Amino acid sequence: MPAASEKGRLNREIWAVVIALTALLIAISLISYNVNDRSFNTPSGAVNTHNWGGFLGAILADLLLQGLGLTSYLVPVILVAGAVQMFRATYNGISLARASAYAVLLVSIGVLLSVVIGLATYLTFRASGRIAKVLGRTGINVMTRLMGLILAAMAVELLADGLTKLFPVLASPIAR
Repeated sequence: MPAASEKGRLNREIWAVVIALTALLIAISLISYNVNDRSFNTPSGAVNTHNWGGFLGAILADLLLQGLGLTSYLVPVILVAGAVQMFRATYNGISLARASAYAVLLVSIGVLLSVVIGLATYLTFRASGRIAKVLGRTGINVMTRLMGLILAAMAVELLADGLTKLFPVLASPIAR
């Protein structure tokens, strides 16, 4: 009988290592996420991906970020916590109710973050009259020019990026 329990423990530990490696792949893919990588909603013509997880990592990160938003960064944490639990000698398995609770927790945190950000935006817009009174006419003019400068810098960057994609010779060392 001890041989059967030893085999079960070995299987459990192998699964724990697989889960931990999956969590590592997800974490690396999320950290190195690039918007320009090919995925389901980005039909990029680029063959090479910038994601450290490769093409699979780019798709995985895109799906998680589109589906869960910032709470997708909690997925590797929960997976690692489950893998660590599987290494414990007193591990009795995870029930379907507990796994469902973790899934609901992820979605709930995503919704809660969205509500908090939306509420902060609403309160900022609601207080815009008071903010304008505090800033005064000069402060508003300064902020308007500062935002215009930031917008102009972004426009120049987008124009330069578009020109280098349209005329690749501009990005070559010969053009410098």
